Amino acid sequence: MKKVATIQPLFDYKNYFKSFFYSSINNSRYFSSGRISLYHGLQRLLSSNNDINHVLLPSFICGEIVTVFNELKIKIIYYQLDKDLNIDF
Repeated sequence: MKKVATIQPLFDYKNYFKSFFYSSINNSRYFSSGRISLYHGLQRLLSSNNDINHVLLPSFICGEIVTVFNELKIKIIYYQLDKDLNIDF
């Protein structure tokens, strides 16, 4: 049998399918998208620290990320990047 090399992490489908019926398995949670996982992570962070009211984000960022912060009423302060993707002060 020929071995196949991959750069992807090995995924545990058994736990993934169990997650449809249980909220957490082995202290892990599975989400259907990055946007949903970001939302839940921020919600949990805000529940333990409600002093967070703004965030710094690069001006060139996916709109789905912005939507999550807007839904949670977190003010976004944008910063510029230079051609090498360093913060442009």
